[in-house]
Amino acid sequence: MKQRLKTREAAKVLEVSYDTVKKWRAQGKGPPYLKSAKTDHPIYKLEDLIAFKTTMKLHGNMKKLKAGAV
Repeated sequence: MKQRLKTREAAKVLEVSYDTVKKWRAQGKGPPYLKSAKTDHPIYKLEDLIAFKTTMKLHGNMKKLKAGAV
């Protein structure tokens, strides 16, 4: 698997919708991301997505975050 992912690919890794990842990004609540120098689109590191998902599941916050409660 690639180490740098676009938003749709990140959503698949996180098991959430594309719109959820966009909402998190806008609210500053999602996983860290970089801006592509070529396209100015967000790029996610696979290791950051895995760490974010693990932390959210560990603390039971993934469902709350999906619902916008966190």
